[in-house]
Amino acid sequence: MTITKADMSASARIYQNPAMPRELWFNFGWYIQKMQRFPSYEQWMGDFISKNDYDKIVRGVQDQLKDSSIAETAEELCGKAVCCSAASLCLCCPFCSCLVCLQRTGIFSLKTKSTAFLASSGVELDMRIEFVEYKSGQVGPPWCDSASKNLTLVAPEALKHQHGGPPPGCSLVITLQEAIPWPPPVTSAPPMEAMAGALTDAVKGAVKWAQSDEVQDAVQGAVDGAKGAAKAAVDWAQSDEVQDAVKGAVDKTKEAAKAAVDWAQSDEVQDAVKGAVDGAKGAAKAAVEWAQSDEVQDAVKGAVDGAKEAARDAAEWVQQVKPKQQAMDGCAVFGCCNGPDKTAQVDVVPVLDNSNVVATM
Repeated sequence: MTITKADMSASARIYQNPAMPRELWFNFGWYIQKMQRFPSYEQWMGDFISKNDYDKIVRGVQDQLKDSSIAETAEELCGKAVCCSAASLCLCCPFCSCLVCLQRTGIFSLKTKSTAFLASSGVELDMRIEFVEYKSGQVGPPWCDSASKNLTLVAPEALKHQHGGPPPGCSLVITLQEAIPWPPPVTSAPPMEAMAGALTDAVKGAVKWAQSDEVQDAVQGAVDGAKGAAKAAVDWAQSDEVQDAVKGAVDKTKEAAKAAVDWAQSDEVQDAVKGAVDGAKGAAKAAVEWAQSDEVQDAVKGAVDGAKEAARDAAEWVQQVKPKQQAMDGCAVFGCCNGPDKTAQVDVVPVLDNSNVVATM
């Protein structure tokens, strides 16, 4: 890969042509790939071009040069061709001559493409592209840039450190309707005015972008795509396959419901239900009949009579015991009536007849 030694000292600077003050030269480097450096936008340029338009021009020119296949300047290649001819003792090396012709064709093509872009950019200014080689510079009135710095010629050797122009390399040349004071006065807009101007430019740029053919085409494409998708969905839903599938599902549901109804109304189910009802009725009737049977009634009556008799016996026993208890409360013979006698001994004599118990003191 060839490494160029192209000088970039004049790039990223804006010059006024002293011979034609209405011309401003925006030098941006060379036609070699990745060797472009555009001047930054400055406030004073707002009198003839907005920042958005300037940025648009810069991007467009960069796009035209980004695929450049040129690896060195024309003067660098011509110098190598001269050395090759001298080394081969040939006045003109066919190989080198072909390379020079190809390079000149490539440079011309890049300049043509860049000029065509400027014409179709929509920015209403008198603009052109200039490619200047080192030896094209001429000593003369100094070419001063916007920062009051004069251009110094860099080649050939005899012209080094001499003032003149135009600047070597590639330049965007804008011809104004009227010449402006040069160098331009350094003025800074008040912060609010600068912000308002920037905002206005941004809004204009956004509106112009939104109204551009690319955006409109993208929006229209998105709308058409959405419509196409919706139509495809409707067509699919109305297709024979989907309709048949839906109808099949409905038919199967109806068949299942009908089968369930038929089963519920079948003789087997009806007989089973009737049998269950009859069984329940029979069990209830049997329970009632059992409860009303003589055995149950007699058992209930016997239980009631037994309870009454037990209650009567208990009452009679109470009536018999109560007078004896009262009589014992008034006895003073034995110590047990007025309190227990702890010294008394009671002898129990067992007898064969357990019904009679004799106690001795």
